[in-house]
Amino acid sequence: MGGFLIPMLLMLVMMYFVMIRPQQKKQKEQTKLIDNLKIGDEVITAGGIHGIVSNKSDRTVTVKVQDGVKIKFEKSSVTQVFGKDKGGAATEVETEVVEEKDVPNK
Repeated sequence: MGGFLIPMLLMLVMMYFVMIRPQQKKQKEQTKLIDNLKIGDEVITAGGIHGIVSNKSDRTVTVKVQDGVKIKFEKSSVTQVFGKDKGGAATEVETEVVEEKDVPNK
């Protein structure tokens, strides 16, 4: 019985350090990230939407995507936050302008 119990306990301890503990650490980081959200922070949501926080409440955050376009999300959908730079403005993400080519209609 002892020959079976010791390897089983070792497997459980290894599983804790390989799977459970890193997940708990990641969850704590995500909670800290959401708690420190400020108006003006640039964020990326779980859906890949980039924008700047324009309003926040206890459960939701409003993200300004473009001039006149605001989208409301749950705070938990925010995956990355880029704070303000030293000048007080949110860091800008470079955007690539894609020109549309004339496509003949079929």
